Amino acid sequence: MATAQTSTTTHGAAPKLTDPDAVETLLDEYELILNYRIEDGHLSLWGYNYFSPYKETDYGRVDELETELLYRLSQFIEEGDRLDLRTVSFTKCRHVSAIRWVVEPYKVSLEALGDELEIIEPPETIGQIIPEESVQRIQGHIANETDETNEENEVEAESESGENRSEAQA
Repeated sequence: MATAQTSTTTHGAAPKLTDPDAVETLLDEYELILNYRIEDGHLSLWGYNYFSPYKETDYGRVDELETELLYRLSQFIEEGDRLDLRTVSFTKCRHVSAIRWVVEPYKVSLEALGDELEIIEPPETIGQIIPEESVQRIQGHIANETDETNEENEVEAESESGENRSEAQA
């Protein structure tokens, strides 16, 4: 039987936090299975496991809270900074997986091995666990990103149709 080896770490500079005490309280609400340190207002995460936070409730264990935790954390990342969290796992050089989360103020993106970085929609319950102002800022970032993607697609389509016309005229 093969043993999976997994490692998760903050990549690059540890992000500056706007409220380190609030972040420590937030992280203590979850079972992280990873280590974290807040030093001089900067957050680092690391460990030999997946980033897969969960909570124990009266009704049992609640898994798959990555998006919830990261969106809650995004409120406390200083403007212009970001948390770049990477997990890599392999089994005897087979079954390689890699996941990257990028947390910026009010925005969370995910990139899996071989894919592009994409914004993750916040969980439907996010409005119940963070202030309304933060929810509005998250929705604003998602809307701006969607608008930018649509504009890029339109420009790309126009340039392709222009190339097709040039080829037809030649």
